[in-house]
Amino acid sequence: MKIAALLRPAALALTLFAAAPLAQAGDGPVEKCLAASFYPDSSELMAHCEAAFNQSGVADAVMAQVNLQLGQAIYFSHRPGIAIGFLNKAIALDPALAQAYRRRGWSFLMSGFGRQAMSDFTEYLALAPDDPDAKFAMVFAHDSLGQDCVKSAGEYEQILRQHPQHHITRYNLATTYHCVDGNRKRQIGEYDRIVAAGRDEVKDITYYSRRDAAGLDFYAKVRDNRGTAYLDMGKGEEALPDAEWLKENYPESSDGFLLSALSLLHKGRDAEVLRDAEKALSINPRLPDGQYAKALVLMRAKRDKELVDYATSVMTSGVIHPHMPFIVYARGVANKRLGNRDQAILDFNAAMLADDNSVRMVHTQLVQSGYMYGKDSEAGGARSPDFRSPEFINALAACTIDPECMNS
Repeated sequence: MKIAALLRPAALALTLFAAAPLAQAGDGPVEKCLAASFYPDSSELMAHCEAAFNQSGVADAVMAQVNLQLGQAIYFSHRPGIAIGFLNKAIALDPALAQAYRRRGWSFLMSGFGRQAMSDFTEYLALAPDDPDAKFAMVFAHDSLGQDCVKSAGEYEQILRQHPQHHITRYNLATTYHCVDGNRKRQIGEYDRIVAAGRDEVKDITYYSRRDAAGLDFYAKVRDNRGTAYLDMGKGEEALPDAEWLKENYPESSDGFLLSALSLLHKGRDAEVLRDAEKALSINPRLPDGQYAKALVLMRAKRDKELVDYATSVMTSGVIHPHMPFIVYARGVANKRLGNRDQAILDFNAAMLADDNSVRMVHTQLVQSGYMYGKDSEAGGARSPDFRSPEFINALAACTIDPECMNS
């Protein structure tokens, strides 16, 4: 079987670390194998390295490098279990090859073998005690296996005191800060430092979940994360510069358009929200946040027939995500406005069965329209009543008859 046939894409968790330098190109398959890139697109490397296996008279240390190259390429093709076999061979041929322990450690970690990963990272650190990548790998593995955010933050800080330009450590420190205090401020501060360093400074940093050359590079990923962090703080205006940068630099990616749509959602700029949400959905129709944004804007704009058609297409797509109850609720509102009373009641009940937020939204509408008494659930009032109670059922039935109810 050809090596390339082993590779298939797979979506796994984000893991980041700096890239190792590559050898210079030569004329033979071995030289071309060692000079080719294993990240993010290794198609050229595969052909050269496969030919290198058939080359006679190659020294063990050089063949170890060939196996390392293949192991790295297969790892970044999201098949860490297959990568381990090539890395085992690399280490057998050259037991002092530090980068082989490094990559095998990451392969073990991504395959769920934490003890073996720690053993390899320990060996890697012994062979390269001053390498910040080795120190980072140890802390990351401890953090992944132990989930001690305070301890990990201190260890990441220690690496950065010695290696302030080790931006992959800073990236993970940002995430760890949020784990420590639940506050986005320190997290954003670390992202700010990476962005300030500039794209050229971090261009060689690799990360595991990048799909191909068209995917966000490390700098772009940081900007996407920073914008999302601002968004989580309710600071959509601060997220917009990162969204605009992503739209300009990655027009074929949904990330910037989705970030822009969500940033504008609460600013009353619904035409721009719909524009960017639809662009994001044209690239990836199954984006939950994009589907939510589009449904919300259509509901606010009272584009009811369009909303019913869109919500129905989402509901019948087979996709399940946390925004689905809202989309069902929005279809209920649209059906109610269109006079489809029975279907509206079915939609509202389906949404309320799935999600208590939908109960609060319906209850709020009934209170505001005078069909129920009590405080507005969405304004922090008392707990929403049982939507299966006779009072609630009768109020909802009356609301669906009243053309003014749910019409704002």
